[in-house]
Amino acid sequence: MSHSSRNAYLVPAYLMLVLVWSTTALGIKWGVTGLPFTFALMARFTLAALLALMLLAWRRQSLPRHTAALTAYAIAGVATSLSMLCTFWASQFITSGLVAVLFGLVPLVLIYVVLSLLLDFRTKNKQNAA
Repeated sequence: MSHSSRNAYLVPAYLMLVLVWSTTALGIKWGVTGLPFTFALMARFTLAALLALMLLAWRRQSLPRHTAALTAYAIAGVATSLSMLCTFWASQFITSGLVAVLFGLVPLVLIYVVLSLLLDFRTKNKQNAA
């Protein structure tokens, strides 16, 4: 794939990410209004799964089904489900603005954690090499 064709995919992917990320807090708040938060979460995940499967079918692609991929799907699914379950539960008690701020801080916290882990890993490797 050439550099220009790869960039042609990056812009729509980035815009879709911004759209989903920026509307998540409001979608969660609307979803739990008048509904049990577990039903709203199940509806959101079901809709996302259906959209993903339709996209795969449209692109004539399939998901890898080897052991490593299935393990990754299971770990990511459980982690995402638990974090979203907590978010949907909490959104009953806090404003969508606070949810949006917390969601916005996730990438910054993730960068901090990753850099801390990398620094710790490098420090331990230098100590072991000495």
